[in-house]
Amino acid sequence: MNIVKGLEQRKETLDPILRAVFARYKSHEYSSEFIARIPQMIISLPSGLNRLQNQAPDLLAYYDEIFIPAVKAQTEKIQMRALSHWPLDLLNQNRRGEPFSLEKAGI
Repeated sequence: MNIVKGLEQRKETLDPILRAVFARYKSHEYSSEFIARIPQMIISLPSGLNRLQNQAPDLLAYYDEIFIPAVKAQTEKIQMRALSHWPLDLLNQNRRGEPFSLEKAGI
C-alpha cells in the first residue's frame, strides 16, 4: 500500500503534526511534507520517535532505509565533485587529521 494513502486512511488517529499535512498542503506536496515532519516530530516531541514508530512505521522505515541513504549518497557525490578541484596536498592533510594549511599545500 502507498504510504501516503495509508496515512490518509487513518489521519484522524495521527499526531497533529502529521495530520496537519493533509489540512495545509496540496496532495502533490504530501510526500515531501511527511519527510519533513519526521525530524520535526523527533526533535519537538519528547515521545516523537515512539509516536512515529506506532503511528507511521512505514513512513519511518522509508525515511531510514531509503531517504537518508539517498541523501548521504548525493551529499558524497557533491562533496567529491567539489573537492575534485582542490590540491591533493590539501586533501591529504585532512585525511591525516591535520588542520587545513593553505601554506603547506602550496596555495
